[in-house]
Amino acid sequence: MRSFNKVILTGFISVSLLFGCASHEISEFHSDTIKTITGWHLCLTDEMEIYEKALDSEEAGKTRSKKSVLLKCDVTLRDDVAFYLTTKHKINLVKEVKPTIGLIRADAECRWEHYVTVNIVMYDWKRNRLAKIEVKNGEDVMVKDDQEFAEYCADVIAKVILGQ
Repeated sequence: MRSFNKVILTGFISVSLLFGCASHEISEFHSDTIKTITGWHLCLTDEMEIYEKALDSEEAGKTRSKKSVLLKCDVTLRDDVAFYLTTKHKINLVKEVKPTIGLIRADAECRWEHYVTVNIVMYDWKRNRLAKIEVKNGEDVMVKDDQEFAEYCADVIAKVILGQ
Protein backbone atom coordinates (compact mmCIF):
# COMPACT_ATOMS: atom_id res chain seq x y z
CA MET A 1 0.00 0.00 0.00
CA ARG A 2 2.90 2.33 0.75
CA SER A 3 4.32 1.94 -2.75
CA PHE A 4 0.91 2.76 -4.27
CA ASN A 5 0.73 6.00 -2.23
CA LYS A 6 4.29 6.80 -3.22
CA VAL A 7 3.42 6.35 -6.91
CA ILE A 8 0.33 8.57 -6.58
CA LEU A 9 2.30 11.27 -4.76
CA THR A 10 5.13 11.12 -7.28
CA GLY A 11 2.62 11.38 -10.14
CA PHE A 12 0.88 14.36 -8.56
CA ILE A 13 4.17 16.17 -7.98
CA SER A 14 5.31 15.44 -11.54
CA VAL A 15 2.09 16.78 -13.05
CA SER A 16 2.27 19.87 -10.82
CA LEU A 17 5.84 20.52 -11.86
CA LEU A 18 4.99 20.02 -15.51
CA PHE A 19 2.03 22.40 -15.61
CA GLY A 20 2.91 24.88 -12.86
CA CYS A 21 0.38 26.77 -10.79
CA ALA A 22 -1.16 30.18 -11.17
CA SER A 23 -4.04 31.92 -9.50
CA HIS A 24 -6.14 35.01 -10.01
CA GLU A 25 -8.42 37.36 -8.13
CA ILE A 26 -11.07 39.52 -9.81
CA SER A 27 -12.43 42.62 -8.07
CA GLU A 28 -14.46 45.70 -9.01
CA PHE A 29 -16.29 43.66 -11.62
CA HIS A 30 -18.96 45.62 -13.57
CA SER A 31 -20.26 42.94 -15.95
CA ASP A 32 -23.21 44.96 -17.31
CA THR A 33 -20.92 47.71 -18.60
CA ILE A 34 -18.33 45.23 -19.87
CA LYS A 35 -21.01 43.60 -22.05
CA THR A 36 -21.56 46.93 -23.88
CA ILE A 37 -17.92 47.16 -25.01
CA THR A 38 -17.55 46.18 -28.68
CA GLY A 39 -13.77 45.92 -28.79
CA TRP A 40 -10.75 46.14 -26.53
CA HIS A 41 -7.39 47.86 -26.72
CA LEU A 42 -4.64 45.98 -24.87
CA CYS A 43 -1.64 47.92 -23.59
CA LEU A 44 1.02 47.85 -20.92
CA THR A 45 1.06 50.40 -18.10
CA ASP A 46 4.00 52.15 -19.77
CA GLU A 47 1.85 52.61 -22.87
CA MET A 48 -0.98 54.18 -20.84
CA GLU A 49 0.29 57.66 -21.68
CA ILE A 50 -0.75 57.07 -25.30
CA TYR A 51 -4.27 56.25 -24.14
CA GLU A 52 -4.37 59.31 -21.88
CA LYS A 53 -3.34 61.53 -24.80
CA ALA A 54 -5.92 59.95 -27.09
CA LEU A 55 -8.60 60.96 -24.60
CA ASP A 56 -7.38 64.55 -24.57
CA SER A 57 -8.92 66.32 -27.57
CA GLU A 58 -6.00 68.79 -27.77
CA GLU A 59 -3.59 65.91 -28.36
CA ALA A 60 -5.77 64.04 -30.88
CA GLY A 61 -4.07 65.46 -33.98
CA LYS A 62 -0.49 65.53 -32.72
CA THR A 63 2.02 62.91 -33.73
CA ARG A 64 3.60 60.81 -31.03
CA SER A 65 7.15 59.63 -30.62
CA LYS A 66 7.85 56.11 -31.85
CA LYS A 67 10.51 55.65 -29.14
CA SER A 68 9.70 52.97 -26.63
CA VAL A 69 10.96 52.37 -23.12
CA LEU A 70 9.20 49.02 -22.91
CA LEU A 71 11.12 45.90 -22.02
CA LYS A 72 11.21 43.28 -24.74
CA CYS A 73 9.91 40.58 -22.38
CA ASP A 74 6.91 42.76 -21.45
CA VAL A 75 6.09 43.41 -25.10
CA THR A 76 6.33 39.67 -25.74
CA LEU A 77 3.94 39.00 -22.84
CA ARG A 78 1.48 41.59 -24.17
CA ASP A 79 1.68 40.14 -27.68
CA ASP A 80 1.23 36.57 -26.41
CA VAL A 81 -1.81 37.58 -24.33
CA ALA A 82 -3.23 39.37 -27.39
CA PHE A 83 -2.65 36.26 -29.51
CA TYR A 84 -4.57 34.02 -27.11
CA LEU A 85 -7.37 36.56 -26.67
CA THR A 86 -7.94 36.80 -30.42
CA THR A 87 -7.33 33.21 -31.50
CA LYS A 88 -8.46 31.10 -28.56
CA HIS A 89 -11.24 33.33 -27.21
CA LYS A 90 -12.22 35.35 -30.32
CA ILE A 91 -12.03 38.66 -28.43
CA ASN A 92 -12.07 41.73 -30.70
CA LEU A 93 -8.80 43.60 -30.05
CA VAL A 94 -8.32 46.95 -31.75
CA LYS A 95 -5.41 49.35 -32.06
CA GLU A 96 -7.39 52.58 -31.99
CA VAL A 97 -9.02 53.86 -28.82
CA LYS A 98 -12.47 55.41 -29.41
CA PRO A 99 -16.00 55.32 -27.94
CA THR A 100 -17.39 51.79 -27.36
CA ILE A 101 -13.81 50.52 -27.11
CA GLY A 102 -12.53 49.42 -23.72
CA LEU A 103 -8.98 49.46 -22.47
CA ILE A 104 -7.13 46.55 -20.89
CA ARG A 105 -4.05 47.84 -19.07
CA ALA A 106 -1.52 45.28 -17.89
CA ASP A 107 1.31 45.88 -15.46
CA ALA A 108 3.72 42.94 -15.26
CA GLU A 109 6.22 42.25 -12.51
CA CYS A 110 9.13 40.00 -13.36
CA ARG A 111 11.58 38.45 -10.88
CA TRP A 112 14.16 35.73 -11.23
CA GLU A 113 13.59 35.45 -14.97
CA HIS A 114 9.86 34.72 -14.77
CA TYR A 115 6.68 36.68 -14.29
CA VAL A 116 5.48 36.86 -10.70
CA THR A 117 2.28 38.89 -11.12
CA VAL A 118 0.33 40.73 -13.76
CA ASN A 119 -2.08 43.38 -12.55
CA ILE A 120 -4.79 44.04 -15.10
CA VAL A 121 -7.22 46.93 -14.98
CA MET A 122 -10.05 47.28 -17.48
CA TYR A 123 -11.56 50.68 -18.29
CA ASP A 124 -14.33 52.03 -20.46
CA TRP A 125 -13.90 55.04 -22.75
CA LYS A 126 -14.84 57.44 -19.95
CA ARG A 127 -11.99 56.16 -17.75
CA ASN A 128 -14.34 54.28 -15.45
CA ARG A 129 -12.72 51.20 -13.95
CA LEU A 130 -14.68 48.11 -14.99
CA ALA A 131 -12.60 45.35 -13.46
CA LYS A 132 -9.40 44.79 -11.60
CA ILE A 133 -7.60 41.48 -11.92
CA GLU A 134 -4.49 40.24 -10.18
CA VAL A 135 -2.89 37.19 -11.76
CA LYS A 136 -0.16 35.46 -9.77
CA ASN A 137 2.26 32.92 -11.12
CA GLY A 138 3.20 29.87 -9.08
CA GLU A 139 6.03 29.86 -6.59
CA ASP A 140 9.35 28.07 -6.62
CA VAL A 141 9.12 24.98 -8.84
CA MET A 142 5.41 25.54 -9.52
CA VAL A 143 6.02 28.47 -11.88
CA LYS A 144 4.41 28.55 -15.32
CA ASP A 145 6.76 29.50 -18.13
CA ASP A 146 6.14 32.81 -19.91
CA GLN A 147 4.04 31.27 -22.69
CA GLU A 148 1.80 29.29 -20.33
CA PHE A 149 1.46 32.29 -18.04
CA ALA A 150 0.43 34.52 -20.96
CA GLU A 151 -2.22 31.97 -21.95
CA TYR A 152 -3.49 31.82 -18.36
CA CYS A 153 -3.70 35.64 -18.23
CA ALA A 154 -5.66 35.64 -21.51
CA ASP A 155 -8.01 32.98 -20.13
CA VAL A 156 -8.75 35.12 -17.07
CA ILE A 157 -9.30 38.28 -19.14
CA ALA A 158 -11.61 36.37 -21.50
CA LYS A 159 -13.52 35.03 -18.52
CA VAL A 160 -14.24 38.60 -17.42
CA ILE A 161 -15.11 39.88 -20.90
CA LEU A 162 -17.31 36.94 -21.83
CA GLY A 163 -18.98 36.88 -18.41
CA GLN A 164 -18.10 33.29 -17.62
